[in-house]
Amino acid sequence: MQSEKLNPCGEAGLTVDGKGTLEIKTKKNTVSILKTKSETHQFLLFSENNLPGWKAYVDGVETPIYMTGSVYMGTSVPKGEHEVRFEFTYRTIINEFMDNIKLPLLLLND
Repeated sequence: MQSEKLNPCGEAGLTVDGKGTLEIKTKKNTVSILKTKSETHQFLLFSENNLPGWKAYVDGVETPIYMTGSVYMGTSVPKGEHEVRFEFTYRTIINEFMDNIKLPLLLLND
């Protein structure tokens, strides 16, 4: 999706047919809220590294995140007007880190 408000250094939007709008409502380190409008189903590219901890929501409903290119992410957005929210939580990274160090600690206790 194309928008004059789009900062190509920070976010990326795409629409196959060139029709649609994207408005950035909020852009912070751990949350981005976008408003989309399109006459057709679209795929929204989001140029943040696809790290564990990112979640995507369309109108408040969690939706799958797909890896795009080698490190970025995107999500599917139905036609119409929608609020898309990308949210990052450090808890996922902390939990994965803790799980990864538990096994070596258990092996040391044997």
